[in-house]
Amino acid sequence: MKKLTVLLIALFIAVAGASAQKGEKSIGMNLGYGTEIERLGLGARFQYGLTDMIRIAPDLTYFFSNNGVDLWDININFHFLFPVEKVKLYPLTGFIISTVNGKHDSESRLGVNIGGGIQCDLTPELMFNGELKYGIVKDFDQAVISMGIAYRF
Repeated sequence: MKKLTVLLIALFIAVAGASAQKGEKSIGMNLGYGTEIERLGLGARFQYGLTDMIRIAPDLTYFFSNNGVDLWDININFHFLFPVEKVKLYPLTGFIISTVNGKHDSESRLGVNIGGGIQCDLTPELMFNGELKYGIVKDFDQAVISMGIAYRF
């Protein structure tokens, strides 16, 4: 119990020092790889700072067709920002809707995401990010590794 209390206090101190700004917005593109479907995906993301420490990041990713089957992921994730030197590290959690379109039918399923990422500011307006998230979806869990660039406005 004592170790948990110390961990929670350290986490609070780290989060209290986060340097994002409430109301900050960005839009960007990312390239990802789905480990279960073994395909590349192209996505778009919007990010909005809900507080100085938490941002919401909805995104849409299309995984390219293979043998007439393609996959769409719609995610609504929350990033918990920790500044470290000149980058921001963030654990993430959120929701996912995966839609598989086959030759004759389509199926959608709801699940949850867990993961983390890193953001590097290239200029005051441009940022690069790398991310690893794991989607827990009934009968279709998979990790997605992605990287992208975004414009802050």
